[in-house]
Amino acid sequence: MTLRAALLSLLFALAPASAAAQPLGRLVETGEAPWPDGAIGQVVPVDGVRPATVGALRSQRALVSVHLGAGVEVALAREVLAWSEEALDALEFRHGFPAPLPDGHHGGDPTLDVYLTADGAPAETVVDALDATWIWDRASAFVRLRASLDRAALRRSLVEALARAIVLGVKADHPPAYVAAMGAAMGRMVTREAPDLTALRAFQARPERAFFGGEHGELEGRGASLFFDLLAARWDDENHKLVKGLLWSPVRRTPMEGVRLWDEPDVFDVARRMFRDEPEGIEGALMEFASARAVLGTAADAYDLAGVRDASLAVRPVRVVRYGEIPKWVTPTEMLEPTGCATVVIDLDDAPLQASMALWFHGSPWQRWMVRAMRIGRDGLAARELASPVIAPSGEWSLQMDVLDGYTRVVVVVLNLGDLGYEPDVPQSANGFFALNIGSGERAAHAGRRPR
Repeated sequence: MTLRAALLSLLFALAPASAAAQPLGRLVETGEAPWPDGAIGQVVPVDGVRPATVGALRSQRALVSVHLGAGVEVALAREVLAWSEEALDALEFRHGFPAPLPDGHHGGDPTLDVYLTADGAPAETVVDALDATWIWDRASAFVRLRASLDRAALRRSLVEALARAIVLGVKADHPPAYVAAMGAAMGRMVTREAPDLTALRAFQARPERAFFGGEHGELEGRGASLFFDLLAARWDDENHKLVKGLLWSPVRRTPMEGVRLWDEPDVFDVARRMFRDEPEGIEGALMEFASARAVLGTAADAYDLAGVRDASLAVRPVRVVRYGEIPKWVTPTEMLEPTGCATVVIDLDDAPLQASMALWFHGSPWQRWMVRAMRIGRDGLAARELASPVIAPSGEWSLQMDVLDGYTRVVVVVLNLGDLGYEPDVPQSANGFFALNIGSGERAAHAGRRPR
């Protein structure tokens, strides 16, 4: 079965199989049917409190209204309404996403309400209420937007906030970092802008974290939209079937008495099924993403995910080792959460001619790992990459490679794949640690130095 065919059958295939597929360690017996422990997942949101307003503008052609807070100019509200109409039209009619979930007249009518205020956070999408009538978790929402933002930031923040309202209306139990990431990715489909570099830097600053983990704030979550950009560039089609498949996964509903949402199947459950016919499965896709993060903004960024050439956007290596310093034993400064990554760079400037190099990887045996070595040429492009299979259960793998003249450095990317039951919205109790032993090959000691 091809990836595209798997996408078409995904929702039907998941429904009957999901209950049996849940990791048993997450379930408790209730006497009737297994259900997750109360400490699992994000807290069920409380209905949001709407800001005070002095008036409203209601669209005649889109399901959106703009409410004015005290001191907000009507002309600005009209501009925001026009942007909202344009964005919602584009997302629904050009890109095929649904309209936001109606809110039951909470703002005077069922439309999505945008509150333009003089103060507060730059932009927020606030859950209004969970839909008690539907067969899975979904929620209506409203948007709060600070009027003092400059025009470019105001439009970008508005479009992303509208997209997040659509995400919550489709499936409300996605983790907050996922909602922020998907909102940013969908927003760029409308604005056609490059990613927000501030958000990218915040995300790239902590590569050891799970990229949809609960420790991320909204800024880092928006930066994690890089994951959806990679999927779109590498595997998706013009109709966004892959990205949409990761958004829609409506199989379970949290019980009315539940205090935490149950995000099942989560984004990685869905992705694992989507990529099951790919040669390396979802693990290969996650490794591709970790590698892209390692060279983001450089000439080796084959997908041009950053939209700019800026080497400072790449993940900062935990260690840079000169060839003349090896053998060297390298360990990270932080343990890696599942989907977290780390890089080690070997500088070949002082390597001999016709040199070779060996790597010995040792990782926590309770986790699954992948390792990729990218040789970077003088033109900055990545040459042939050498990668491990999934490393489990021993946690050990080794590689010997040639580093011939023409290569300037080797970038080693280490990815923690977690265990088979990894859940993006559950704190991990045992993150992974690794060590990398770097040695020279047999021929290195007998060769001359390369010309400078």
